[in-house]
Amino acid sequence: FFKWCKRAAEAGCSEAMLLLGFSYFEGVHDVEKVKAMAVMWLQRAVAGGDHPNALFVLGQMFIKGDGVDKDVTLGVEYLEKAADLGHPVAQNQLGMMYKDGREGVVQDVEMGLKWLEKAAEQGEAEAQNVLGRHYLQTEKYERSLPYLEKAAAQGHPDAQFGLGVCYGHGFGVEENLETSLDFVLKAAEGG
Repeated sequence: FFKWCKRAAEAGCSEAMLLLGFSYFEGVHDVEKVKAMAVMWLQRAVAGGDHPNALFVLGQMFIKGDGVDKDVTLGVEYLEKAADLGHPVAQNQLGMMYKDGREGVVQDVEMGLKWLEKAAEQGEAEAQNVLGRHYLQTEKYERSLPYLEKAAAQGHPDAQFGLGVCYGHGFGVEENLETSLDFVLKAAEGG
C-alpha cells in the first residue's frame, strides 16, 4: 500500500497525498506516525484541491501546536477554508472560538453565531446545544427551543438538561414539571 500510495502522491495525485497524510497522522496502513510528514502531505493535498477533512486536521494541528509550531492565525485560516466547504465540525469549532474569544481569536459573538448556525443546520448536536443555551441565556426562548430539541433528540445531555430547565420554569413552553423531570433524568443518564 505505502509504496503505491507514495508513488501516486509524488506523481501529483491529491487523493493519494490525502491518504498518505492521514496515514502519517494516524500511524495506520503500515505507516509510522510522523506528524511532520502528515502536515507536508496534507498541505500538498489541499494545495491541489478542496479537501475539507485535511483542512480541518491542519487547522487543529496549527491551533494546538500538534507536531508543528503553534500558529493560531494559520490554523484559523485552515478551519475557515474547511468551514466554507461545509465541514460541520470546523464550523462548530470556529463558532465557539469566535463566540467566546477562544484560542487567541478576537471575540465576535455575531460571527460565532453565524458559524454555529451553519453547523447546526447540518445536524451538529454540539452547535445546536450551544445555540440553544445561548438563546436560553439571552431569554430568546422561541429561538432556543428548536435548537435544544434537535440536540436533545441526538442524546446531547446538556441540551436535555436545558429543556428540563425550560419546562421547569415555563421558558418558551407551558410549565410542565413532569416533562422537566423526564429531561433532567435523561441528561443525568447521558452525562
